[in-house]
Amino acid sequence: MFRTIVVFIALTTLTADAGEMHTYLNKVSTFKGPTAYADASLKTVFYVESDGRHVSAITFDGQVLWTKNPFVDGKLEPYRFAEPKIVRIGPSKGLGPSGWKPDAKATYIGITFNSTQFGIINTVTGDFADGGRD
Repeated sequence: MFRTIVVFIALTTLTADAGEMHTYLNKVSTFKGPTAYADASLKTVFYVESDGRHVSAITFDGQVLWTKNPFVDGKLEPYRFAEPKIVRIGPSKGLGPSGWKPDAKATYIGITFNSTQFGIINTVTGDFADGGRD
C-alpha cells in the first residue's frame, strides 16, 4: 500500500526545476523549445516561438501572416503552471469546443500546452478556440 502511494505521488508531482516538467498519470508534458508544423496544402509553417507562448504563421516564401498568443487571446486561466507553454502543434483532427461553429473558409490546427490545456487555431486569422483541459 505504501509503495502504491509513493508511486502515485511521484507520478503526479513536479519532477523538474522551474516547473518545466510535470507527470500526470504517466503522461509527461515537457516544453522542449520552439517547434513547428508545416502544412503543405496551405504552403505555411506554423511556428511556436522560443517563449512557448506565441505562434506565427509563415508562408513558404517567408511572409509572416500573423503572430498570436493563444493563451492570452483565448483568455485562458493558468492551470498547473503560471505561464503554460505550447508543447504540441499539428493537425486538429476536427476537434473544437462544445457549441463552437467552425468557419467553412478556414482550416484549423491543434495545440496543446504543458498544462494539458488544448484548443484549435484558425489558420487564416490565428484566432484561438479553447478546447478544454485534461
